[in-house]
Amino acid sequence: MTDMDPMVEGTVWSRVVERMDSFTKAERKVAVALLANYPEGGLQHTHGLAELAKVSQPTVVRFSSRLGYRVFADLQSHLRAEIHKARTSPAAMYRGTTDGERSAGPSWASSIQQRLPLTEIARTAELLLNSRKRVWVTGGRWSYPLALILANDLARLRPRTRFWHPYERAYDLVDLTGNDVIVILDFRRYSKTSLELTRAAAEKGAQIVLVTDMWISPIATVAQFVLPVDVEDPPFDSMIGPLALCEAIIAEMRQGLGDQPIRRLNEIDGYGPEFEFHDRDQPDEETL
Repeated sequence: MTDMDPMVEGTVWSRVVERMDSFTKAERKVAVALLANYPEGGLQHTHGLAELAKVSQPTVVRFSSRLGYRVFADLQSHLRAEIHKARTSPAAMYRGTTDGERSAGPSWASSIQQRLPLTEIARTAELLLNSRKRVWVTGGRWSYPLALILANDLARLRPRTRFWHPYERAYDLVDLTGNDVIVILDFRRYSKTSLELTRAAAEKGAQIVLVTDMWISPIATVAQFVLPVDVEDPPFDSMIGPLALCEAIIAEMRQGLGDQPIRRLNEIDGYGPEFEFHDRDQPDEETL
């Protein structure tokens, strides 16, 4: 089992998460160490990962076997294939697709169900339902529009929610505490700025929710919630999968809130005609 395609076999990360409850206590230490140092932790010798997890080398070997790999080197081959996929440029993706591939799209709903346990969506929704928390939503160059959509949807359901504009980050970081939640979207050819931002936020005590692709953004090393989803839809990556995931989170929150947001929505709607930018250029009703 070498040079596996992560799209077919799933990522090492997803395999570890799916099997977490079945590991022994020692194997779980290896899992935690690998996820906290992903993917670099798995690319070193078994001795290095064993030292990182404070377990024996045979435990690391058993851990890789529990993940379905014949030998530890197969796990490393899988990680290298993931890294190669994560670094693929849009031009390379376009060149590498056929006309048939360009016309076909994945089943996003089934993809989310396969790669992400519904319990993770429920846990994320539960965190975001806590109205005592301040929620900040942001993204990178490619995910910026989706982050804005998610921030707007969350703000309709709960107070103290903001889209975190890049120009405001330095000022807001100063005041972050353990009462803040950062929801960040980061996809392949990951943003170094986003990584540094979340590290700084985590140091201030903020909880991190990461929406990422199946190759897993480095932000996962500081995130408490990691939600991977397929984005590959040749010839380019697509936001349909991430959008579907965000909609699933919103739907889960609605289930938990019931009719509670109605008053808030009515009040927002009452302000809309006066303050929403898309109405500014419209004539007043009296002039029609």
